[in-house]
Amino acid sequence: MFVNTGVEAPSEWQKVIEGTWHGRPSIFDGEGTHVGYENVARASEFSNGQTHYWMNTKFDGGGHLRSRLELGGMFSFGVIDSDQNRIYTGPDFFGAGQPYGTFVDSNYYSQGWQADLVTWNYIIPGTDVQVYSSVCYDGWTPAIVFDGLYLRTFDHETNPETQKRIQEFKEREEALGQMNFVTPTKEKGAWKGSVEVFGADQKLMGHSEVVIDHEPIDLIRSRQTVTWNGVLERQYTFERVRLEHKTMFHGPDVWGNQMAYGRCAFTAQHFTNEATKIKGREFMLNYDYELVVNWQVFDGNALTHVVVGVLTWEPAA
Repeated sequence: MFVNTGVEAPSEWQKVIEGTWHGRPSIFDGEGTHVGYENVARASEFSNGQTHYWMNTKFDGGGHLRSRLELGGMFSFGVIDSDQNRIYTGPDFFGAGQPYGTFVDSNYYSQGWQADLVTWNYIIPGTDVQVYSSVCYDGWTPAIVFDGLYLRTFDHETNPETQKRIQEFKEREEALGQMNFVTPTKEKGAWKGSVEVFGADQKLMGHSEVVIDHEPIDLIRSRQTVTWNGVLERQYTFERVRLEHKTMFHGPDVWGNQMAYGRCAFTAQHFTNEATKIKGREFMLNYDYELVVNWQVFDGNALTHVVVGVLTWEPAA
C-alpha cells in the first residue's frame, strides 16, 4: 500500500539509511535461548514521492519458532516518509517509527509473524554499521527476539569484492551471535564516551560525556557509578547482580533489572525517590567490551530525552 506524498525529496532519515543493509541476526526465544540465525538483506527506497521498504529473510535453525517465521516470500510495505513519524502503510507492516539522529524507535504489527514488534536501529555515526534489535510481542509477552549488526552496501549485486566483504562480515556476526552480555568479573575499569542527547521533540540538544566506573565484587556482583556531564548531568551508583542472562540493579540510587539476549541487553531502571526512569538497550559489540548505549529517559511515563552513543572500555591502570 504505497502512498504518494507529493514530496520531491526524501527525509533526512531516509537519506541516512539509503543503500542495502545486510545482516546475520541471531534469533532467541522469549526466555533468552539462542535458537538460530536470520540471513537478511533490506532497503528503504524513495522514488517519485513514494517510499518502498523491502526485506528478504532466510532462516537457519529457529527451533519451534521456525514455522512461525518462514514467510514464503519477501516483506514489502509502503512508508509515509518523514523525520517526525515514518508511518508504515502495509501490506506487511502497519505502525510507525520516530528518528532521533541516526537512531530510530519503531513499533509496528507484522501479520506474517503475528506479532507486535519494537525495533531499534542505530547507525554508528561515521560508519556503515547499524546496531539492530527487534522484540516480537504476543500482547505484552516477548515471544521472539532478533539482534545483531548490519552492514551497508551500494554495489552488492555487481561487485565481487563487496560480496566477499559481506560474506566475511556475516561469518563474524555468526561467531559473535551467541556471545553473552557479561561485564568484566576480574578487572576494574570504566566505559567512557560522548553521547548525543535528543529531546522528546526529536531535536538534538547537544552532547554529554558518560563514564561508567565498574568494580567487580565477585563473579556475579559488581558496583557501577555512572556519571553524565554536559547537556544532561547526573551521577548514580548501583550494585549489579547477575543471574544467568538476567541482571538486577539493587540500589542505592537505581533499582530495576536487565534481560540479555546474547550480547544485547534490555534495561529498566528506576531512580530512588524520583519519577525518573530509564528504559534502554545496551549492546556489546565485541569481546573488547565496546558498548553501544541507547537510553530513553522518562519523567513518570513521559519521554524527556533519548541518549545514544558508543562507549569504550578502559581497564584501570
